[in-house]
Amino acid sequence: MTTSTNYTLPITDELLGQIANRTISDLVEHAPGTMTVFSMYGLDMCCGGGLPLGEALTKHGIEPEPVVRQVATIVSESQGW
Repeated sequence: MTTSTNYTLPITDELLGQIANRTISDLVEHAPGTMTVFSMYGLDMCCGGGLPLGEALTKHGIEPEPVVRQVATIVSESQGW
């Protein structure tokens, strides 16, 4: 019998900082659900995919903090993180 354990990382300031400093492409690779958030803000693998998330958001005139929190929620539930 196989059991699965749902594990959610706590969303800490440290996690938020790590997410803000990871590239969009890296975040999508490890937590594909983040692409939904990026699409809402007009970000994709071509438009800022190689930049750290915080930098890409600032470059596009988007306040980073709320977006990083949205991404953190998805990342915290991701098995690949």
